[in-house]
Amino acid sequence: EFYNLTNFSSREDFIAKAESYRQFYNLERPNFSKKAKVSWLIAQEDHPNSDLATIIEFINVIDLENKRNRTNAEGQTLPVLPVFLNKNL
Repeated sequence: EFYNLTNFSSREDFIAKAESYRQFYNLERPNFSKKAKVSWLIAQEDHPNSDLATIIEFINVIDLENKRNRTNAEGQTLPVLPVFLNKNL
């Protein structure tokens, strides 16, 4: 729905709008297949003994084009999942 309803004037505009939509989707948009709960609350309920939902919420949209290893002719090198996200899963 994000891509179908949104126009972008530049890469920076895309990143800004993607971040805004990510926050809306996780914190405000009800998931009607999950009793109209928002994604953040679902994650919090699924992992009640951790602050995983809050940690994930503070990860901004990542521009992978700017993160790739440009010296590798065989493909992209993506950033490693931060260690703090691997705990308590």
